[in-house]
Amino acid sequence: MFLVRAEGGPPRPFQPDFGVRPPPGSVGPLWSPDGRFLLFAGLKVREQGRADWWVAPVDGGPAVSTGASSLPRIDFVQFPTAWVGQHVLVAAGATMEGVNLHRVRISPGDWKVTGPLEPLTSGTGVSNMASVAADGRMAIPRFNWLVQLWAIDTGPGGVPASNAPQALTHDAAPKLDISLARDAPRLAYSAYAGSRGQHRTEVHLRDLASGEDNAPIRTSTRTISLNPHLSADGALVTWEDEADGHWAAFVGKAGDSSGREVCRDCSLLGFFSDSRHVLSTSGPKRLVRRNVESGAEAPLLELETGRILDADVSWDDRWLAVAIGRPDGTIALQLVPVGERADPPTEGIPVAEAERWLASPRWSPDGRRLYYLSDRDGFVCLWVQELDPSTKRPRGEPVAVFHAHRNPWRMSLPRGGFSFRVGRDRIVFNAAEITGNVLIGRLPPE
Repeated sequence: MFLVRAEGGPPRPFQPDFGVRPPPGSVGPLWSPDGRFLLFAGLKVREQGRADWWVAPVDGGPAVSTGASSLPRIDFVQFPTAWVGQHVLVAAGATMEGVNLHRVRISPGDWKVTGPLEPLTSGTGVSNMASVAADGRMAIPRFNWLVQLWAIDTGPGGVPASNAPQALTHDAAPKLDISLARDAPRLAYSAYAGSRGQHRTEVHLRDLASGEDNAPIRTSTRTISLNPHLSADGALVTWEDEADGHWAAFVGKAGDSSGREVCRDCSLLGFFSDSRHVLSTSGPKRLVRRNVESGAEAPLLELETGRILDADVSWDDRWLAVAIGRPDGTIALQLVPVGERADPPTEGIPVAEAERWLASPRWSPDGRRLYYLSDRDGFVCLWVQELDPSTKRPRGEPVAVFHAHRNPWRMSLPRGGFSFRVGRDRIVFNAAEITGNVLIGRLPPE
């Protein structure tokens, strides 16, 4: 968080020990009615504490916990969106049944938030903010946000044969983290489903030949993605879930709800071609090849600075494409050779870097191209970089594969929720259709 004077000037860090969640977990810090304090939803970045709402003086001083973490949870989305008088307006709900506005009282002086949450709006659609005048009149944006899966047909080597995406799904459940089997017409993805009070995260398996879709893996975790990955033949699938208070990764037969725990406090990023090994994180700076049966690790990459955001192994198992978040906030895509060595490299061949957004590096089947998501033209779109076949160094400028500039193909927010996968004959991605309106209302009396 930063403060900038209204007349301009350099930004000043505000509460640098805290991190603030991006949408849909926050709309950023909120001004108090007198402009002397800021309220924000976040947590201390160097401590393993609970997320909470905090109030801090603009002119300096420690942030004070409001105790809002003890409020009853209405649904997955719940964060402060405006500070009006002695109340905080709260956006709460889920995109399926609706995200609506509520309000909760905040005490002056000690800044404690006390319930219950009083509903202000109802119905389907999303209202995650409001502009409130001094006399209580409100302008409320109301939009619908539907995420579907789309496919673009490709030719040999993964080159798109058409820029006309075809819809694969049509329901209202948010869909994230896609995986395609290389050698079978099978797709896996995460979906957030169920009715209010019974929401769950599922791994769906879809037969792309028949269109049959089922959800053999269901959890009660509040995460919106289980990060599934299919083996090359589509026979195995990975997913993540909580186990004994830890985040754990599992591998099981596709279509079966049971699986084997592979590791804890790690993420699995995809199978190698033999299906006996997976690409895995081992901490935020380290990539390893992990044996599915034994869990044994072979080091592949270890960063000196920054953290690994995503990675993809080439179809011949010889190269990694890695997205790296740097300490200065920039993002870089690098290519790293896969080898058997005790001292893994700390950096690779640079492909792209950006101050705003780069994500989802994905190999073409022949290894001659690297696909990725970038907002280099002001929108999050799908781009491809041609590579030298022998050295893997970039050749020429990146080319746009698909421009997601309009409905129903939006990949803007939350950016981390959108991704894609490259198969032998198609590219599958998720994107949102956003429609909306503006409502006018008035706050009830204090």
